[in-house]
Amino acid sequence: MNKAKFLLVTTLSCLIYTHSAQESPSSQSGNFQSQVIVGGSLQKAQYNVVRSQRSWFDRENYSQKSGVVQNVVSPNTIHVQTANRLEEFQLIGLMDISHEFNANLRQQIVDSMEQRLIGRKVMLHQPRDYQRKNLHHNHVYLMQGSNFINSQLLKEGLGILTTNHKIDPFLKSHFQKMMESASREGLGLWYANQNETQAESKVSRRK
Repeated sequence: MNKAKFLLVTTLSCLIYTHSAQESPSSQSGNFQSQVIVGGSLQKAQYNVVRSQRSWFDRENYSQKSGVVQNVVSPNTIHVQTANRLEEFQLIGLMDISHEFNANLRQQIVDSMEQRLIGRKVMLHQPRDYQRKNLHHNHVYLMQGSNFINSQLLKEGLGILTTNHKIDPFLKSHFQKMMESASREGLGLWYANQNETQAESKVSRRK
């Protein structure tokens, strides 16, 4: 690669756009100017670059409020102190885990959520058409800084995707990928499930 091509590639590489965990793809274009060395002299160059940037939760489709987490009630329910009062919220896409299924694992998930959320400021995002999605006024997507908590719990194997909520198709696909990844890697409740399956298999072989 000659010097001119190297500088051109280097310049273009500086224009690569990265987005945070709370952003998802969509198209946005822009014009950029720079200088490159061609034939031993500096020349102006202009580039038309398409970059991705779209917030998970736009104000047109989601209402939002902020608050501080006070308590974790269950693997999908928290208490948050908002500006006016203490409110209970349920995380969209996540089901509760019953005591009968695995009381110890349920408590471990609650403990993990408490460590990351108690006393932390969070943003609560609710679909404006929540009633059409079989949701209630307290069903929300939860952001803690740049961390998308609903997604993170599924990714770490600390949640199970429920079929009772109508979820935005893009988010539903994302959630499914997170849970499938945790299942493949044997994380969280999937690790416990794999151990139980292996133990049952050994008992079956002995018979």
